Amino acid sequence: MRLGQQEINGNIGEYKTSALLLKRFWVLKRTPDVDGSDFLVQFPQTDLESIRAAAGGIQCFGIVQSKYFEKKNPVRIQKHYVLDQQVPRSDFFCLIHSQDDQGNDRTYFFCAKEIVESFEDKGDQYVFSITKKRTYEKYRNRSADVIFNSIENGMYEADVANNKVYINKIFERIITPTQHYQTAPDFEYSLRIVDGVRVVLCHDRQSSRKHLLEGRRDLHANQGEYGWGGTGTGSKFLAVSMLAHHLDGATPDEDDINALLNNLIARLDFLGEHRISSADVCFALMKVTSQGQLLLNKTRAELVQDEQFSREFFIINDLIGKTLHMECYRGEKYEVAVEEKLISQVSIFLPVAKKNLDATSNKLLAVVALQREWENGKVSEILGIQGIYYDN
Repeated sequence: MRLGQQEINGNIGEYKTSALLLKRFWVLKRTPDVDGSDFLVQFPQTDLESIRAAAGGIQCFGIVQSKYFEKKNPVRIQKHYVLDQQVPRSDFFCLIHSQDDQGNDRTYFFCAKEIVESFEDKGDQYVFSITKKRTYEKYRNRSADVIFNSIENGMYEADVANNKVYINKIFERIITPTQHYQTAPDFEYSLRIVDGVRVVLCHDRQSSRKHLLEGRRDLHANQGEYGWGGTGTGSKFLAVSMLAHHLDGATPDEDDINALLNNLIARLDFLGEHRISSADVCFALMKVTSQGQLLLNKTRAELVQDEQFSREFFIINDLIGKTLHMECYRGEKYEVAVEEKLISQVSIFLPVAKKNLDATSNKLLAVVALQREWENGKVSEILGIQGIYYDN
């Protein structure tokens, strides 16, 4: 490499990266440069009031490292850039620039997870180099929409994680989650209605002590009381609180919450009083209801069917450009081009669903008109999208 070429290449990579990112984000350049140029990207604020509002919360930045390579020269990225406690960071990305033999630009884009999956693992570094076995074709010249969408999703995920940590620290000063320190929990939860107010009494069968079930509002944003006999927010609040107690104060995961909610709490008589044992909780958790089954149950319960076609709820995973990326109850994924009116609706509600802080994540659903093959149940034709449904 001729004198000064490395610095020239680095500058070219920086300019290309900055020009691309500025189309969607606010961009800051980190100085001094350490092992490649880093850019910090932030969701843009459209007015002074939104800037002031954002200043009152946690500021989430995406970290984009810019690299340039020639021919078969390797690109090295330190692992501590990519990993956080051995897990790929959701807020780290890399843009690698180059040119082919004809001088045409080539740009490779990776999120942290893709770096871990596709780069060579070399001690404390991940190494990118073009070989016969590693061509990185699927990461080359990706569209701006794909790049922006990946960065936005990663920042939303980091924003949720950071806020959950922040909220938990605040709640630690106010409450200490009730812990029973039992290896095998042995409780009875009495669901009662006292003067029209629903309460839950915990009876420790080992010590015979009793106490009220602690409402875990830090894990589920509910301002009301407990509920049962349905799948509404009160019932979710009960499922989260009961399961957090059952797990000795730990945060339950979403599959277990949905299993307890759908297999037990939702099936109780809304007007009745009930007793639930720890054994009942364990039994409900053994029959974990998949996301697909929940989606199918919701379709059957809430959507009116037509003689000529079916209506189903699909989960909206992403909006890239004018294309919705969705998933049906069978786990099959579909990409559907949509009109501007629908794009506007999804653009409003999808970020809200992604930034949800509850232990049970809200989802954005589409009501899809379709036809399935009667032999194997596969979708033969998607006829259209009839509405958007924010499921909370």
